[in-house]
Amino acid sequence: MGVFGNPLESKIDDLEQLVPNVDTSWNWGMEVERHDWRPVWALCKEIQQDFRDTRDFESREMRQAAWERFAAIRSKASRLADHEKQALWDQSKKHRDELMYEMKSVTWSPFDDIMFFFDPTTVDEIKAMCSSLNQIGQKLKKHKHLMLGEHKSEVFERMQYKRSQLDHFWEKRREAHSQRQQEYEQKHEAWRKRVRANLEKNRDQLSRAQDAAKRTRDRISENEDKLYETESEKWQGIFSEWIERDAGKLADIEESIERIEGWIAEGEDKLSGS
Repeated sequence: MGVFGNPLESKIDDLEQLVPNVDTSWNWGMEVERHDWRPVWALCKEIQQDFRDTRDFESREMRQAAWERFAAIRSKASRLADHEKQALWDQSKKHRDELMYEMKSVTWSPFDDIMFFFDPTTVDEIKAMCSSLNQIGQKLKKHKHLMLGEHKSEVFERMQYKRSQLDHFWEKRREAHSQRQQEYEQKHEAWRKRVRANLEKNRDQLSRAQDAAKRTRDRISENEDKLYETESEKWQGIFSEWIERDAGKLADIEESIERIEGWIAEGEDKLSGS
């Protein structure tokens, strides 16, 4: 509770109320609850600024106690936010994997029909695949609120790829056998080249992002050491601000890394499955 009505202590009380009281053991099979952490981080930033600007404490010990209480609440919020982010990612990945697995049965290429000319894919089989793909699309629509953007994009792009395969069947079915095979080989090789080129570009981008993440973590670690060592209130505020700034940068970089890794995994999967 706030000490003698101190406004800063009152804000710390407000911050404590904002941080959700959740069980980090998280029950599997239950929908993960999303929290809006923006008010929490905004109030943290405001409190940090108040610590830099305010001297309205009866003693240095009371100020230190208030700071330690604030830091503990902020750390708890950070841990919960990280846990929630991971739980949301796990939940999203589970739905992505299930949809991806279902799409394995939806596949066709002219090459297969040429290789197995004695048992080519029938129109009824392609219609059944189209129906399966439509059902998968309905499942994606049903579960999209439980999935992250990157995973929804992966599933949607894979669905587009699968749909393009099925559309290709109808297109090639209207053509002569020799023309169908020639066009398929040209398109397939061009597609493989694009995927390989994109893989190379994404791998280079991933390497640069990982280097940037390492540099940012090193800066955070260095400033944390300085924060713990200094007794200067001024430098405590400066180091805290630098740490917060770099933590935000690191979160953005790590989000980019996850996205790029998803692109790379998708590209490698396309190549291995083509």
